[in-house]
Amino acid sequence: MGRRDPKPDTHSRLKTAAAEVFSTRSYKATAVDDIVEQAGTSRGSFYYYFEGKADVARDLQEDLWGAAARRATEAALPEADFLTNVHRGLEAYLAALKDLGAERAFLSEGFVEPNLTMFDGEGKKWGAHFVRDQLADAMESGQIPRQDPDRAARVLVDALQTLTLAALKGDDVTDPLRVVVDLNEALQAGAEIG
Repeated sequence: MGRRDPKPDTHSRLKTAAAEVFSTRSYKATAVDDIVEQAGTSRGSFYYYFEGKADVARDLQEDLWGAAARRATEAALPEADFLTNVHRGLEAYLAALKDLGAERAFLSEGFVEPNLTMFDGEGKKWGAHFVRDQLADAMESGQIPRQDPDRAARVLVDALQTLTLAALKGDDVTDPLRVVVDLNEALQAGAEIG
């Protein structure tokens, strides 16, 4: 016999409450009871959906990073060249981060809180694979001279990580953005990076 759902909207209420509490108090200072209180539900409902606060935090991160990545991907134009799409994607990505408001604080905490780290390990590997695939496609179509796409992707992902952290902190992103754009322009001009 399966468990029944306490209330159909409880899952989304818990995630919304967690985002609010993590963004105002910080992940580290938040307890499950804080999330439950904010959501107006019970601990039992919380544990019905999540194993603990790290579990709900990972779900939130996936949702927030996924939304930013989708906006960046949707900004690409099939008929545009690699560099144009990089510019469009970066602008859309930065706009998505800016639109987050208080949730930026929660995402930036992921760079320093071991339980939230998405840019080390698997998160960084995924980003490097995505960038490498884009570079390989651009090399295959002749938009970028051939070179080691893995090495170039590592450099670009590191630069993108710096840009992301600056954007999440609300810092001026002009200089880090320029670095990422310069790296992409150098790639297009035939320079080997990495």
